[in-house]
Amino acid sequence: MTDQSDPIGFALALRANPLAVRTALADTRGWLASRRLTEAFCSTVEIAVAEALNNVVEHAYYRRREAGFSLVARPFGDILYIEIRDKGHAMPDHRLPDTPPPEPGEDRASLPEGGFGWHLIRSLADTLTYRREGEENCLILGFTIPPETRLPREG
Repeated sequence: MTDQSDPIGFALALRANPLAVRTALADTRGWLASRRLTEAFCSTVEIAVAEALNNVVEHAYYRRREAGFSLVARPFGDILYIEIRDKGHAMPDHRLPDTPPPEPGEDRASLPEGGFGWHLIRSLADTLTYRREGEENCLILGFTIPPETRLPREG
């Protein structure tokens, strides 16, 4: 894993395996904490990023554990953007899954196996975009930075 952080943003190049994801999450959490962001904000970002990174490892790079991908965190105005890029399999129909959340009390045995991580990511991120650029997936998560802990502006 390569850390290419700067005073404003943060960037990692990593391998598609669970250990690299765990390390990336710890590094991302450390960077967020160093910016004096609230604990609640850091936790929200960490959970959403964990789901997104695990999706890359488990689905985009299914059985390709040494493939590489990147994570870049950068504030812009009052939003923290997290961009994740990989060269794995594209999303079906080049769109994010739109699996509805399970109904309270629904029989767990009747639920489909996957897709609920995207509901979680959508519920945590304020903005979410996906696009396929040639052979590369680009996922961007946006989080509104709490007013009491705004990051310094660029420029």
